[in-house]
Amino acid sequence: MARRQDNIMNKELTEKQIQILAHSLGWDKLRWYDIKKLGVTPYRNYFFTNQSTSDYAVIQSLIAMNLMKASGPVYSESSGSCFSVTEKGLCFAYYYIKNQLKGEKPTRSKRRYECYLHCESDETFIEWLKNSYWNDCRKRYSC
Repeated sequence: MARRQDNIMNKELTEKQIQILAHSLGWDKLRWYDIKKLGVTPYRNYFFTNQSTSDYAVIQSLIAMNLMKASGPVYSESSGSCFSVTEKGLCFAYYYIKNQLKGEKPTRSKRRYECYLHCESDETFIEWLKNSYWNDCRKRYSC
């Protein structure tokens, strides 16, 4: 596995290519507190686009590198095609995003404020910090 990982990580990909891989797997919106979700199988594996978009050329380059594959049209009246990430592409996206999330961990005060925003409380930030009701939320997200 380590040899395979080295071969994958040696490839130079653009930010747009990595963004498309992550979006295809549903990992494009992950934050530092979601790093445990990377250990789980992605809940989706598809990217729908057509030839008139700028993403189509990027996907063709990913297909050439064997990181994505064409899955065909979604239905007969469709003007686009559906693409999916290969196992090789999944490995690359996993290691890249995991490394990105590890380096993203903010300071304690910023983590607490992000946790406050994530909990969607109608209290002010100061009230939220003082209220013991939110302790389980703070523990869950390591605030």
